[in-house]
Amino acid sequence: MKVRAVVMMVALVMFSGCAVSSLSTAVGSNIGESYHDTMMKGVPTAKQIIEAWPFISGQIKGLVHEDYKTVLPPVYTSIVTDLDALVAKPDKTMEDEGKIVGLTVRLEVVAGKYFVDNYGSGLFALILKAVK
Repeated sequence: MKVRAVVMMVALVMFSGCAVSSLSTAVGSNIGESYHDTMMKGVPTAKQIIEAWPFISGQIKGLVHEDYKTVLPPVYTSIVTDLDALVAKPDKTMEDEGKIVGLTVRLEVVAGKYFVDNYGSGLFALILKAVK
C-alpha cells in the first residue's frame, strides 16, 4: 500500500511539473509574440519619428523661442534634448529606435499635462462661455 501511495505521489508531482512547464511555456510564447508584434509596429514608427523629428524639435523650440529653457518644465526639455541626440546618432540600434518611440510618447504625456495644468482652466472657461 505504501509503495502505491509513493508511486501516486511521484506521478502527481511529475504531472504537475509538466503542467506548470507547459503553462509557463504558453505564457512565455504569448509574451514573445506580443513583443514581436510590438517590434513589427514600432520599427516603422521609429523611422517615421526619426524622419519628422528635426522639424518637430525646431517647431517646439520656435514656439517658445528664448523661453525654451526657462518656461518649459525641465523634464520636457530633457526629453527633447535626448530625442535630438538619438535622432542625430548615425548608427542607431534597435534599442535606440525603441527609446525614440518611448521618449516621443513620454513627451506627448508631459506636454499634455503641462498644457492642461497651465492653460486648462482658461480653455475650460472659454468652452463654458461659448456654450452659454
